[in-house]
Amino acid sequence: MRALTVITTLLSLSGLADAQRLPPGPGPSPTVGPGPTVGPGPRVLTPTIPSKGMTPIAPGSIQQPPPAAPLPDGPTLWTFAELKVTAESPVAARLAWMARQGATHYRVYRNGALLTELDASTRGLVDQNVAPAQTVTYHVEAVEQLASAGGRPAVAPPKGGLAVLKPTSTVLETTPPKRVVMPSIEAPGGFTVAVVDAKKRSVRASWARPPWVTAYEVVRDGATIARIADPAKLSFDDVAVAPGTHKYAVRTVFTPPEGKPTFTTASSDLALRLAPFRMIAFGDSIMWGQGLAENAKFTALTRDALRTALGVEVELTSFAHSGAILRNTNAPMPAVGQQEPTGFDQNRLITPGEIPNTFPTILHQINVQAVSSTLARSEVDLVLLDGCINDVGVTTILNPKTTENDLRAVTHSKCAAMAEVLRRVRVVFPNASIVVTGYYPIVSPLTDLTALPALVATVVGTAALAAPLVGLPPDPIAALAAIALAVGAQAPLRQKLTESSLTFYNASNTALASAAMTVSAQAGIPGLATFAPVTYEPRNAYAAPSSWLWLLPTGLVAGDQDDVIALRRAQCQTRSIFDASVGRPIWTPTQSEVDAAQVKCPAASVGHPNRLGAQAYAASVSRALQPHLSRWRTQYASRRSAP
Repeated sequence: MRALTVITTLLSLSGLADAQRLPPGPGPSPTVGPGPTVGPGPRVLTPTIPSKGMTPIAPGSIQQPPPAAPLPDGPTLWTFAELKVTAESPVAARLAWMARQGATHYRVYRNGALLTELDASTRGLVDQNVAPAQTVTYHVEAVEQLASAGGRPAVAPPKGGLAVLKPTSTVLETTPPKRVVMPSIEAPGGFTVAVVDAKKRSVRASWARPPWVTAYEVVRDGATIARIADPAKLSFDDVAVAPGTHKYAVRTVFTPPEGKPTFTTASSDLALRLAPFRMIAFGDSIMWGQGLAENAKFTALTRDALRTALGVEVELTSFAHSGAILRNTNAPMPAVGQQEPTGFDQNRLITPGEIPNTFPTILHQINVQAVSSTLARSEVDLVLLDGCINDVGVTTILNPKTTENDLRAVTHSKCAAMAEVLRRVRVVFPNASIVVTGYYPIVSPLTDLTALPALVATVVGTAALAAPLVGLPPDPIAALAAIALAVGAQAPLRQKLTESSLTFYNASNTALASAAMTVSAQAGIPGLATFAPVTYEPRNAYAAPSSWLWLLPTGLVAGDQDDVIALRRAQCQTRSIFDASVGRPIWTPTQSEVDAAQVKCPAASVGHPNRLGAQAYAASVSRALQPHLSRWRTQYASRRSAP
């Protein structure tokens, strides 16, 4: 009998223990009352009593209770100590707890600081003043307020001692701290901007919907251009955008239902170029494309190749001019926008590009003409530049009397001045890459001997032919046919001009390449300025079997008429144009200068690259541009997506 009583007691205690085991569960809905309280629906475990059919308990043994049956799905029991905290939104945290027997109030703490005190009828709250993406820690105290405590002395203080106050409350239990990570307000995903219509400069921004969004803001260049109140709308069309490069972003907007302050998070910026790729050409007759139709010039061929390579519109502006020199003085470099201190206005000497003229100088083209134009200089991407052959002088190169040493020295001196001009290009066009093109050997051992007298007579003058040729008088009246016959019998003229052509070619290449490297190093930008040498084989020289140069336009030989000879001849015969070409608005030319100009003006294309030569130049420039193409493709992509 005593053993049965012990067993029954053990079973009862075992069942009571199970009944007081309170596993955690979701959201509370407790009631206040004495003893442990539970939310609606939980199943309370009751003691397990042996029933009929169970194995009898041997006297003196201790029977272990059977395992408790598992709880069915649904709410489970939890206690005051099991504080529940969930993020209800990026700025609101919901707290819930069970009642604590004997508690009259609950104190809620956030990050260790008292947040609020609630009476016992409340067992939860929503903290709506939390910052997004913050880790917040809460705990709750169950407090019993003592009704008899009024804050007065409970007993008379001992003589000379402090009064002893009765406590006003007692903390019955404190929950362990509960940490919650508040959601972030995420930027829209999949952000993309794309050119919808390049001509209308229309851009579409699109994105994916992030959580918690209540609205969107579309931002261009740091300013909000649209606020979209419908969270389901995931694109915006920006129309009639000003030309240029623009940065787009989209912000997620979250405004809590209570209307408290709005929170936003922006995507990364995406730069989209709505202006065309801009390239500018400065230089002399080679850069101008003497004798070539516009679309056959190597600058135009380069433009067309870039259009294909980049898939965008390319805008070409050329200030190059036949006969241009680098600079007209050795004076200090003028300020941007100012002319060189020559004592006259170079702008009064500007003629059509086909008409040979020392002015405007290449520096004037850059520092005055381009600066005073409507070009957006900061948006120029590529500058093509040449210069120095006219500073050396074609008459010097093709004059049989010029020594190789003298020619080498003057070429190094004149072409080295390119470095100073390149530095000014860098100032005027701060974001442009620069390509400096070289020159070519004019005469080679394969040049037709019979073509040389006419070339030298036109470029230098007939008297220059006398020096290398025995028995020919330096008389300009001497017939070119007689000179051609003498040259055909011997080759000293061709040999001399071949040597001079190679001397200029090699010396100018060295000086121009050095100038480009020096300026790039000084700017700290490798490849800022690149030298593009042009490879002409001996067979491509003047009057050679596969010549890449225009012949003297006499009309007597097939292919000696350049593309624009009729236009140039008409311009040469226009008095105002011709007078400007010899400087007549500024000074009075000598009669010999006028005579020479009248001869050279119609024949100005002689010795310049023809269509095949222009293609060789375009190929040289294309090789120099290869390192820049990847960057330009990124910069000019018509569609950009956030990483």
